[in-house]
Amino acid sequence: LIMKKGISTWSLPDRSADASFSLARECGFDGVEVGISDKGLLRLDSSEKELYDFKKKADEYGMPLYSLVYDFCWHKSLSASDPKVRKEGEEIVIRQLEIASILGCDTILVLPGMVKNPGEPNSEIVPYDVAYDRAFDSICRLSEHAEKFDVNLAIENVGNKLLLSPLETRDFIDKVGSDYVKAYFDAG
Repeated sequence: LIMKKGISTWSLPDRSADASFSLARECGFDGVEVGISDKGLLRLDSSEKELYDFKKKADEYGMPLYSLVYDFCWHKSLSASDPKVRKEGEEIVIRQLEIASILGCDTILVLPGMVKNPGEPNSEIVPYDVAYDRAFDSICRLSEHAEKFDVNLAIENVGNKLLLSPLETRDFIDKVGSDYVKAYFDAG
């Protein structure tokens, strides 16, 4: 395996695709993680044309698009108590998989759920075992979509108070039993 150095578009100043890919290349990065947001260059509702144009620009600069991330998970948790919120979260992950497939990304970052949102002091607290079970059920369902789009679901834990150790994360992934569910390591 060869390690490649990539950078998230969220780490680049808000600017055009040309400027972002040029800066990433100039700084010595091998590729890019695509960050989508409600107001960014790419959004969940971006058209196929917008997605293909973005990919074309990345190709012109020799910047492979490795992965895709969207910050929905803090507001549409796969472990929320409200089943409607969990369903909306799953629908967003499915759309991410579709976008990643169009862009040629082989992976999307997924926060599997959370016990408590660390960024919101008054957020819901979901008991650990309940959050784990809901996250597991969602990731199992979503793994079927990941296989259909040929894009990996990469589980990350970032202050969500769920899957607290590498061993627990490994066991969770092994229990899902899909070649399309993996771990996401963010060295930042």
